[in-house]
Amino acid sequence: MHLSHKKLLLSAIIIALLGLLALLLVLVIGRDSGGSDITISVEDLAEMKELAHEYLNERKRAIVSNTPDNDANVADAPVIDPSDMSTELTKRQKEDVGKLLSGGELKVFSDFAVYTKVLDIVEKGDDVVLCLRATTFYRNTADPDIYTSTATDRYFTFTRMGDGWILADVKLTCAGTMPPEDEPNVKPNDKGTSRVLEDLPAYITEVPKEIEGLDEAATRMIINEWALDEEAANNYH
Repeated sequence: MHLSHKKLLLSAIIIALLGLLALLLVLVIGRDSGGSDITISVEDLAEMKELAHEYLNERKRAIVSNTPDNDANVADAPVIDPSDMSTELTKRQKEDVGKLLSGGELKVFSDFAVYTKVLDIVEKGDDVVLCLRATTFYRNTADPDIYTSTATDRYFTFTRMGDGWILADVKLTCAGTMPPEDEPNVKPNDKGTSRVLEDLPAYITEVPKEIEGLDEAATRMIINEWALDEEAANNYH
């Protein structure tokens, strides 16, 4: 039995629509994986990661020592300059670091190293948002062979300023029942605050290859900086 012209035409349309749908799915998957959306350079990412580390270093130093500028173990750790942050973030950083320094807790660590991994990159106009998983390795003061490690996910927002970048905002993905040790102004289960996201984002289990490659190249560019590289963190194992 021969198909009518109408049925042939309908079949052709259906096939064409299915092909278009398959193409759209490929494009969506490509966008979700960060493929064609990523336009920042390795140099851009290296600069952003340095700022993120300097922001974290200033907090971690205050956890390790009550007088970090005079502590040989951490005095050379680069910290972020207020001019490299937004006004609001500068205010928050000063408040948080001040609380960490004056908290009076027993300082049980002698030094630290921070390693960050880029989980996601989202570009929004002149802003770039990095989802970073920061792992901090602390060496125990009483026994240097003992170390403690903690990992925290944060969203770092960077805004282009001239030829460079400033760190505009930082938010935890989740406060949880035990907020990170370097967030003295975050209460358990906080959300929707200046320091914590409103909604918990989907947990990232697999980093797209393009982002991994860009991150590895950027990390190699800053490998000689204090406590910025994977080798420094691995020395704590």
